[in-house]
Amino acid sequence: MRPRRRKGANPIPKFERITLLITQIVKQIYKLHIDDEMRKNEPEFTTIRDLKLWLGTWNVNGKKIDENINIWLTGSVTGKPTADIYVVGLEEMVDLTATTVVLESQSQKRAAVWVEMVEKALNRTAKSEETTYVLVEQQILVGVFLCVYVRKSLRPRVQDVMTTTVATGLLGMMGNKGGAAIRFRLLDSTVCFVCSHLAAHRENVAGRNADFHKWIGDLNYRITSDVPTLKVFDYARGDLAYLLKKDQLKVSQRAGLAFEEFTEPEVKFPPTYKYKKYTTSYDKKEGKKCRAPAWCDRIL
Repeated sequence: MRPRRRKGANPIPKFERITLLITQIVKQIYKLHIDDEMRKNEPEFTTIRDLKLWLGTWNVNGKKIDENINIWLTGSVTGKPTADIYVVGLEEMVDLTATTVVLESQSQKRAAVWVEMVEKALNRTAKSEETTYVLVEQQILVGVFLCVYVRKSLRPRVQDVMTTTVATGLLGMMGNKGGAAIRFRLLDSTVCFVCSHLAAHRENVAGRNADFHKWIGDLNYRITSDVPTLKVFDYARGDLAYLLKKDQLKVSQRAGLAFEEFTEPEVKFPPTYKYKKYTTSYDKKEGKKCRAPAWCDRIL
């Protein structure tokens, strides 16, 4: 008995299927050949342009900053901006209270203040409108704030701007922790910047690894728990090489658990966490829970 063909079915004959497959293979080979030839001859039709990029991350502890941020952006009070692109990332831009996590108004107001401060610092020495810096985009996730500025002459070359946020805080969905990202195409290169504030405390290293193309922020990695807190204070004043071997981020990278393909400039400065306000002394007050120094703030 001959099998009945399902009503409406219109199978492609075997010969036609083979012909179609061969056609697809030939097209793919041709495309690969074209791509290869274009790469070989790229210097003939491509102009390479070097651009200078400035990246900065700062956990401001929910405080309003009254100081001159020109020092941060340019290196001195009277310095002039020299980069073509400025990427500013903040963590704890507002106090992480239940109110600020749920309501956006406070974050938006504080972000507007920071935008004004950054623009004032970058354009303080501009001699004409064409030499100013302009905002490409900004993104807010409660206390995480990310903004990108470029020279005005470059702005017409910036296209396909996209932004997003990911909340990883309370219950895995609240914005007290998480990240903000800005992605765009500049000339013929696509770039993506991420600013994040990950889970805190020594014991939450697994959470930081799970949360993960310039990545900046308060990543909250600490010194491994096998180093006593008081010893960390001692090493922070001198033996940075030993302390870096015990840095949770470095340990996680070596183990292939997080940020494996990211690199970091050589760390030549003491741990950035946690200082007494407006000082270079670590916060080690009696009667308070003592937090061991750590390199929480990173640029990868």
